[in-house]
Amino acid sequence: MEKEVLLDKAFKEAAKKAKAVKSSEKREKHIKADLSRLDISSSIITSYLNSLIKAYKEIRKLDRFSKELLKTDVDYEKVKLEYRGVKASLRIIKRLTVNYRMRIKYSDDRRESNKLRKEFYGRLASVVKRLKYEELERFIKGRRKLPHIRKDVDTIIIAGAPNVGKSLILKQLSGSRVQVNEYPFTTKKILIGYMRKGYEDIQLIDTPGLLDRPMEKRNKIEKKAILALKFLSKDVVFVIDYSESCGYSVEQQLKLLDEIKKLFKARVLLVATHRDLKHKKVKVDIEINAKDKKDIEKLKKQILLYFYGWDRN
Repeated sequence: MEKEVLLDKAFKEAAKKAKAVKSSEKREKHIKADLSRLDISSSIITSYLNSLIKAYKEIRKLDRFSKELLKTDVDYEKVKLEYRGVKASLRIIKRLTVNYRMRIKYSDDRRESNKLRKEFYGRLASVVKRLKYEELERFIKGRRKLPHIRKDVDTIIIAGAPNVGKSLILKQLSGSRVQVNEYPFTTKKILIGYMRKGYEDIQLIDTPGLLDRPMEKRNKIEKKAILALKFLSKDVVFVIDYSESCGYSVEQQLKLLDEIKKLFKARVLLVATHRDLKHKKVKVDIEINAKDKKDIEKLKKQILLYFYGWDRN
């Protein structure tokens, strides 16, 4: 909320509530009205600032992936600085409220009470106007954009160059409609599916446009978004196209594979999408035709065995 809007809301609401104050004695009524204005204006502003503090603390409790992803769109050092600034301002507002409340309560007449209330308004407005919380607000609002990724299950990332068949493999392994989410702070999407491991789900994630190009071709935000993924999983199924019909040479695909291994410090299951082709430089873990159901079943078994030492047979 913009500072001017916050102050306007606080002072208007305070003036509105003060009109409802009743007392048989005129002096007492005016003092009560000024006290009401002080309390309400202070309460509205501190409530909003406390909501920022609470939201920031809740984010700090999130999993590492979510926190790192939220940091991609902000200057996090500035966020922490603004957080400390909000806490300090709350302490100042509390002291001002206690001080002026006492002085208004024991003021001699309406004129003095009104003068003290205006003085309090001026000092309160000064604290709010000096305060900076725009980056903190932006950080907090980013939470609404987080993709719906489960953290209670094992996760495997499917990677590879563009057009090698990652999305088809994800769909075939899932056996159901794949969920499509926006990947926040980028123009990319994230595809999510699930396969079974006994009675448990394994979450499969494909990130088209993210894990399919070298890091040097990324902008700053994309680089940060990719780095956040390493906190989601260190298990990667890397799909390679021997035929090079995807538009990338095998050498280019292997360079991307090496980069992902270093970046994620990952366990990588290497999958080739053409059974009928061989490549002397590449030793893969399994070769499949992504449209062949028997091959997909073999791939499922290989995934369970490779990552979990789990043999369905």
